[in-house]
Parts: sequence; structure tokens; C-alpha cells
Amino acid sequence: MFCMMRPMRPVLLCCAIVFCCCGSGRAAAIEGDALADEGAFKAMPEPGEQPDWRLGGFAESRNEFAVHDMERPVSLQQRMQLEFQWKKDVFGFFGSLEGIHEGAVATWAGNHSPWRGGVREVYVTYDTERFDVFLGRKIHRWGTGDGINPMDIINPVDTRDPFSSGRADNRVPAWMVSATLAGDGVSLEGIFLPQAAVARLPEKGEPWEPAALRDLRERRDSGHFSLDTSGRPHEWFENMEYGGRLNAALWGWDVSLMAFRGYLDTPVFQLEAGAKPEVGLVYPMFTAFGAAFAKGFGKQSVRGEMACKPAYPVQDDAGFIRTDLWQGVLGWDYDMDSRYYLNVQYFVDYYQRSTSATSTAYHGAAYEISGKWLRDALKTGVRGKVYGSGDGALTELFLEYELDDHWKFFTGIMWWAGGEDTILGEYRKNNFFYATVRFSF
Repeated sequence: MFCMMRPMRPVLLCCAIVFCCCGSGRAAAIEGDALADEGAFKAMPEPGEQPDWRLGGFAESRNEFAVHDMERPVSLQQRMQLEFQWKKDVFGFFGSLEGIHEGAVATWAGNHSPWRGGVREVYVTYDTERFDVFLGRKIHRWGTGDGINPMDIINPVDTRDPFSSGRADNRVPAWMVSATLAGDGVSLEGIFLPQAAVARLPEKGEPWEPAALRDLRERRDSGHFSLDTSGRPHEWFENMEYGGRLNAALWGWDVSLMAFRGYLDTPVFQLEAGAKPEVGLVYPMFTAFGAAFAKGFGKQSVRGEMACKPAYPVQDDAGFIRTDLWQGVLGWDYDMDSRYYLNVQYFVDYYQRSTSATSTAYHGAAYEISGKWLRDALKTGVRGKVYGSGDGALTELFLEYELDDHWKFFTGIMWWAGGEDTILGEYRKNNFFYATVRFSF
């Protein structure tokens, strides 16, 4: 997600992933929730209840074909992930390795390697009743929203696979250390990233290369200007990020206050005048403050999240400017007998410029309606997102079948609607049908 021609794209485009999210870091999961974890195992075993170590993982074949051109694959991804976890008393370890072969690269413009892999997550933990610490490379989430999380800004989105079928898959792990002190219904967490966690720049010809970046590269190749992509913050203990979170249980409500200081995940550009103009891609720093709440009422729950990001960097015609960004999400979900599920969320992003005439508001709703059949082995439904501000819509019709504890099948169709210059509409060419088979072990 590359913010170029439109100032709101860095934040709002990330929010578009709600319809396909399948993993969340919130305290309690809801039956039928689109954010339920998909891992081979759910959590570290408690001492004395499970073996001190476990080995698992999954193999997956995910195939996506463009609806308007079935001979053009959007992705032919074959993936293997191995996971190992160990726990002894208050100490624990988790590590995962992944190997991915992307068969669709043969149809992409440019030179692309079909192989990637290595360590995905690796971290150690110290877990007591009052004090917890983790250190390593992992995915760590804040917020209570079901996929739309203004304060979920610790890990960047994977630009190679931003619309994958799981929230854990479309986030990139980052090196960090976190410590949490808890007691009497209150916890205080501090988090530190020694190196800025920012998104990888999409390569030329990839299916999810944003139109603004593609246009910049075409103009560069035509000799209009040079393009400097060296502005990525990567120095250890120089380009650092950090934050804190206070959680409390008050009158049956889970509430939290959050603050974070870091770098913009996706770059903005600025024009440097000269004999030959140069466009530089930069990742400015910003500060974010947020609050979240959640409460269950029998078969339903209410969740909300708010964020203020003062002097937030957004793209302008010849560079970037700073403006105050206010974000809010309010969601409601209903679970009927663990079989039928309804989830609706309303969101708004308001960019407050120096004058009201130049202020901008974007709003919309995300939703999921699903049901389970055949003794809960089959799940069908529709989920998506629509902008009331005219920036497109996103819809997914899906079917999931769980044969047993090992085999699971996914299929469906996903399409985007809207103008070519809108946040969601620019990906209309990637409307695709997908079929996925996963074997967990």
C-alpha cells in the first residue's frame, strides 16, 4: 500500500483488509468471528497440562485466478510452515519457519524470484501471574476492532500478499521486546522495536503494485526524473519505535489506552528540484494516541476504537504535508447458537487540515454474514467493505469446509468495485476466484 497520488491511501487502504481477516490478538474470541486464529495450535501449553514441547505446522496450496482472464493467475502460492513451541515453568520459546513458492511470477512483468522463505517468528517468553516479557521477532497487535484497527500499527502489512486469507498472513513480523505488569484487573505494557518496522516496497509488475507507484516508475523509465528509494529507515537502535498500553477491566468493560511513536509504514514522496528533478521516497515519523473498549452481552458484543494521530504525514501534489488525523470504529456482532454470525462495523477517518475547506472525511462500513452447516463442518457467507464516501467497495463470497482436524478447504470469489482512482477500485483487474487446500499437522 503505497501512498502517492491520494493523501489518505496509507491508512485507509490498510483498513480494506477487514473482509479477509482471520486472526486477532484480542482477549476473547467470539464463535464465528472472522478473526479466529488459523494456526496449527492456539496457545502455549500450561505447565503440567500439556507436553513441554510441541511440533506442528501446515502445508497449503492457494490458487487465485483473475475472473476476467482465467488464464492469468493472480497467485499460485504453495506454502509450508513449521512451528515449534516449548515451555518449562515460566519460560517459553516459539519459532516458525516458512517456505513459499509463487508459481504466478512467470506471468508478472519484470524479473521475480518464485522462492522466498526463512524464519517467520522466533521469540522467547517469561510468563508469570504478575509480570510477562517476550523478546524476539513476532506479530503483536493492539486494539479491539474486528480487522479495522486504527492502533494496530506495530507490524506492517505484507505488500506481496495484502489480501491473503488470514490476518496473521498479511502482517510482517518485526523484532521487538515487550514487558507487561499486571494486577487487580489492570495491566501496563511497554513495547520497544530496535529497528523500524516498515512495509517492503512492492516490486514492479506485482499484482498488488499500487497505481501511484507504477506511474512513478513509468515516468522514471521515460526519463522525466530519477527515483530515490534509499529513504527506508533500517538502522538498528537509530530508527527505533516504541509505545505503551494500559488495560483495565471496569464494570464488565475491557478498556485500554495506547500511545505509539514510530515511522510511517508506507512511504510518501517528495520532489527535489534540480537540473534533473529527483523524487525521493521517505518514511516520516509520527505519534499516535488511542483508546479501545469491548463488552459482551450474552450472544452479542460491542467493540470500539478511537485514535488521534497529530501532524500525520500525508501525500500532497509535490511532496507530503502534515495534518491531524482522527479515526474511529464502532462495531457490533451477534452469534446465534454458534452457528449464525453477524458482524457490522462503521468507521470514519477525518483529516483535519489548517482550514475546514481542505479537511477530508472518509467513512464506510465493514460486515460479515455467515452460517455453519453439516454439523458445523461447512461455513458459508459473505463479507466485505463499502465506502460511503465513494471510494469503492469490496465483496467476498466464501465457503470453508473442515473435513477433520487436519484437512481444510477454502473457496470463493473476491471482487472490487469503484473508479480506477479510488482506494478499492484500482484493484478491479485483480478480481479473482480462489481455491485453497490446507493440511495442518
